[in-house]
Amino acid sequence: MEKERSGGLYSEQRLRELSSGGWLQRFLERYPATMRLKAGVESAFLEGAIDMHVHADPCSLAPRNQDYTELAIDAARAGMRALVRKDHFYSTVGEAYAVQRHLDDLVERGVLLHRIEVYGGIPLAQSLDPQRIERALRFPQMKMIWLNPVGGEPLLDDGRLRPETDRILRLARDHNLGLNLGQPSHSRAKNPGLDDYEGLAPVVERIRELGAKAVLDHPLSS
Repeated sequence: MEKERSGGLYSEQRLRELSSGGWLQRFLERYPATMRLKAGVESAFLEGAIDMHVHADPCSLAPRNQDYTELAIDAARAGMRALVRKDHFYSTVGEAYAVQRHLDDLVERGVLLHRIEVYGGIPLAQSLDPQRIERALRFPQMKMIWLNPVGGEPLLDDGRLRPETDRILRLARDHNLGLNLGQPSHSRAKNPGLDDYEGLAPVVERIRELGAKAVLDHPLSS
């Protein structure tokens, strides 16, 4: 296992922590009311729901308890409308295309009674090349751009939007793609000294000017 790099890759210690489930224990201690929820209570809220931030195996950060196919089947059985699969380092568009084909086949054969839309997206990690977005647009599963994934490229230069960032925001507007804001603290090594507000405010202002669509990611921790 590689040690933590400037690209923001999690260290071996951090991966062990994620795998152990210790983060879940801390979450339950912080939000004890979740312990009073009964199994199945979520069903009434999941019908027609869209989950815009799904982690599943294969995951480039840490093991997950389901792969995307299993998760999509469970979501379909719960009556959900759509899922968008996120990975911090690689595109999930091709994976979503394959999973959608499989689920559609299950629906056609009567194995699944409810069809769900399965989508993916591209994280701005390793590169801000707008052509990565343009090439993925031929797939209907391309629905989201992750602006601040772990190890993400800086979106600003001296407090101003980089030209590549602006081009990507325009592509999102022109092709009705979602923009997942994330937090610059995901990539501290590439954004030294930049807090979440300073890193996001110019991006959000530009999104507003362009009329694109965005969602704030991790609002409890940002």
